[in-house]
Amino acid sequence: RVLVTEPAINHIAQLKQAIARAERILFLADNAGETVMDRLLIEQLSCPVTYVVKGGPAVNDATREDAIAAGIDRVCEIIDHGAATLGTLLERCSDDCRQRFDKAELIIAKGMANYESLNQSRPGIFFLLQAKCAVVAADLGVEEKSLIVLGSD
Repeated sequence: RVLVTEPAINHIAQLKQAIARAERILFLADNAGETVMDRLLIEQLSCPVTYVVKGGPAVNDATREDAIAAGIDRVCEIIDHGAATLGTLLERCSDDCRQRFDKAELIIAKGMANYESLNQSRPGIFFLLQAKCAVVAADLGVEEKSLIVLGSD
């Protein structure tokens, strides 16, 4: 479905431009089951990527073990953000993760929890998600289950 559905918010062209200009990308992971697809995307990127996973188990979100099992350690650096929380709660993240977040010129943030926790944080983030609930769908002005590729200014 993801491969054949047009995103309800489609900033793919802007994301491609941002990737072409980036010297380094910070990639915030989402679900453990998506790590294999994340690896395929990372392999297509021409600049170094740092893949950020959870600091411990949080529902079905990706951990370092999941990323290694998908082979992401063979294509980029993996760090954990220091917390076992849904989304990326910067106040709970490690100093290293916060510094990388603050310095990153381009951040790709996957999943609805990353959107919920970071959508007001800073420019330079592209959110890739599905609007799984009415509250987030209304916030984005889309129907539930819509696919989103949204760049923040």
